[in-house]
Amino acid sequence: MPSPAQPPVPSSSSASSSASATPLATLRIVEQTGVETQEFQAHGQSTRLHYVIKNQWFHVDVAMSAPECGLNFRRSPIKATLLYDGTGDEDKEVSKVKAEPLEYKAKVDPYDFHRCRVHAKISVLTTQHEEMNFRLRIEVVDAETREPVPGVCLYSEPIQAISKMGVLKGKYGPRKSELSEAKAARAKAKANKVASVGVGKKRARGGGADATDEVLARLHSLEALQKDILSRLNTSAPAAAAAAAA
Repeated sequence: MPSPAQPPVPSSSSASSSASATPLATLRIVEQTGVETQEFQAHGQSTRLHYVIKNQWFHVDVAMSAPECGLNFRRSPIKATLLYDGTGDEDKEVSKVKAEPLEYKAKVDPYDFHRCRVHAKISVLTTQHEEMNFRLRIEVVDAETREPVPGVCLYSEPIQAISKMGVLKGKYGPRKSELSEAKAARAKAKANKVASVGVGKKRARGGGADATDEVLARLHSLEALQKDILSRLNTSAPAAAAAAAA
C-alpha cells in the first residue's frame, strides 16, 4: 500500500498560473466521503486520505462563492476529471485503458444553486497504477463556450481506490495469527472457568453427602440404644412379676 505522506492538496480554487486576474468565483469542498479516512501531516499541514471501493459511488459536496458575477451551478455545469496525486504535475490525468477511469454525475441543490453534490466512482485501482493515489479536479464549465471558466476549479483531497474493505482490515487490523491466538486464549479461559465451576459443584455435592452420612449414623446409634432399652425392659419384666407373685 502506498504511503499517504504526499504533498497536501488545496481544497479551494485558485487561478491558473497564466491568469493574473482574480477569478470570478471561488469553490470550496464542504464534504468528501469514502469508506475510510486517514489523517496525516505533510509539509506541516494536516490533510486526509480517503479510501474508496472500486466501482462504488462516493461524493464530494462543493460550494461556490460568486458575489458579483452571478455564476452558479445551474447555469454552469460541473466537469470532473481523475488525476494522479503527488506526481509533481498536478494536472496529470489518469488515462483510459479499457473503460473510462471516472464516472460522475452532478446534482445541484434545488434550494441553493451555489451548492452541488458530485457523485463519482472510480473504475481503476491504486495498485494498478504504480501505487499512485488519485484526486478529482472539479471545474465549472461556461454554458456558452462549453469551456472551463478560467481559475474556477478545485482539487479534492487525495483518494486511494481499493478492491474491498478487507484491504483496510489487513492494513489496520490485527493479523490473522494474532486473532487466532486471542481466540485460543479466550477459549482456554472459558474452559478453565467451566472446570472451576464444576469442581465447586462437586465439592458442594460432596459436603452434602458427608452431612447425610452423619445424620444416618446418629439415627443408627439411636436405634441401637432404643433396642437396648427394650431388651432390658423385656428381661426385667418377668422377674418383677415373679417377685410379686411370691
